[in-house]
Amino acid sequence: MKRVTFILVVCMLFVASVAVAAPYWLPRQYGTNDQQITTTKTIIYDGSIYYKGVTAGDRLDLRNGTTTGATAFYTFIAPAANGYENLPIIKKNWVANNGVYLDITRTAGIIGVSLDYSE
Repeated sequence: MKRVTFILVVCMLFVASVAVAAPYWLPRQYGTNDQQITTTKTIIYDGSIYYKGVTAGDRLDLRNGTTTGATAFYTFIAPAANGYENLPIIKKNWVANNGVYLDITRTAGIIGVSLDYSE
């Protein structure tokens, strides 16, 4: 009986620790228009870009700041009209000290980004 009680307590502690250690960020989607994503220091953990009906060459820039004039830290240029791409592994865990601004240049269709980040 003591062994069963011990195993039960260990299992309950494990479940509780996983629940407490769960990250507080969730993926958020942004797209089709220029927009401010954050205004403070931001860490981007993961992301993906989706596009449909765009013209090859349309682009999406993630900028370190609050305007279209801020420095771009990631630029995506659509290779075709439709698609989906993950952010490159080497580009994950970006730190944007001045916030994140989404700058989209497109002629048609939709283009957007899904980001996992924390502020």
